Amino acid sequence: MFFTLLKEVSDCMINTKSQDKALQIVLFDLYIWLIDRTHRIINKQFLEITFMELECVIKDLDKENAISHDFGDRIITKLSELARKADSDGNIVILEIVGLFSGFLDENKEVHFIHSSPERKGKLYKGVFNIATNCIENDFEEGVRRCSNTIGWFTIYSIKQCNGELTKYLIKLAKGMLEISKEMNVSKQTQIFILT
Repeated sequence: MFFTLLKEVSDCMINTKSQDKALQIVLFDLYIWLIDRTHRIINKQFLEITFMELECVIKDLDKENAISHDFGDRIITKLSELARKADSDGNIVILEIVGLFSGFLDENKEVHFIHSSPERKGKLYKGVFNIATNCIENDFEEGVRRCSNTIGWFTIYSIKQCNGELTKYLIKLAKGMLEISKEMNVSKQTQIFILT
């Protein structure tokens, strides 16, 4: 029943256009609410289904160029905030969001609304960094490593694209992540992971 209802919401959202920004925001906020609610349920399939549907919706909207500048910013901001506010029960939410962000810039599978905007790429990179900082503060080292790995792949991809400014920014974020890890006494293994 949950999947059926969520599929209806997804279908509604997929049929919107960029000028339907207000409707897109309401439907997107429903996904955010569902993620916040379903991560507390013992059966993690509800959360997995929510993220799976959200990813499909974003990619389908992106294919149709139906994501406006403001809505694109909102997607990154709201998901980053959700991951940063996650408590120890929300570690799976953090990993799902970092995975989603990573998938937005998978080589040759990028979503246009981020790939076409250096400003939005920077916002995405900063979002991953902020999530990593939260993971460091909450002693969630798997999340730190996942964020570090994502920043690393973003850096490699940025170098391949010869994008000097964004590459420098990514290296600065990785360095900041390492410095914060040292200050907060994160394990040596994780510090080495960040460094590499």
